[in-house]
Amino acid sequence: KTFKETLRRYVDAGLPIIYVKSAQSVEAEKIIRGILKEKEFILWDAATADEYDGLEKSLWRCILNLVTDGNVVKGKIFLMVNAHAMLQDKKIVMLLKALADKIAGSINGYSDFNVIVLAPVVTIPEELLSFTTVIQLNNPDICHIENIISTFCLEQGSFSPEPGFRKKLAEELYGLSEFKIRLLLALAFTDDGELTLEDIELIRQQRQFLRGSEYAKEN
Repeated sequence: KTFKETLRRYVDAGLPIIYVKSAQSVEAEKIIRGILKEKEFILWDAATADEYDGLEKSLWRCILNLVTDGNVVKGKIFLMVNAHAMLQDKKIVMLLKALADKIAGSINGYSDFNVIVLAPVVTIPEELLSFTTVIQLNNPDICHIENIISTFCLEQGSFSPEPGFRKKLAEELYGLSEFKIRLLLALAFTDDGELTLEDIELIRQQRQFLRGSEYAKEN
């Protein structure tokens, strides 16, 4: 099953908390929103949350509103981005458990509502284990990377590389996230307005650094 198929199936099944592990939160959020484009999202992001009285308090208030007012949740997704550190807070955990109980019990508007946690590491408190299902958003395979290359070239108004070169290029980019792949393609393209054999050396030079960067974020 692909990530798209799995996420869609879990949401449609009404699973209370879906935990998506990904080192690339911005790209992953775009993918999640694209898959569930018919849904309205309620977003809490540690990077943009109101910090005047602390991130924990900000998230606590957000969840409290969802627990106490079933009218605001029907047909929606509560997306918590980079909130893994907040899951050490007992007050937040107990509120999330109360919310998950309502989703699992299909109480009023909660029957069409899910919580998605998007984070680079998996942190699940014991109280939430029975409510939580984990999915890992993996990096693209060779076939997917070839499609990314072709799409990128079309977006730039350029022809897609011939199949043999495209596959070789995809093999050099294998192991990177789609975000990093597009970053390197853009870098290579700005050199002479097309992707050429010479660009493979540039990609090769940058690959290890970028893969190391993603590994550090995941750990």
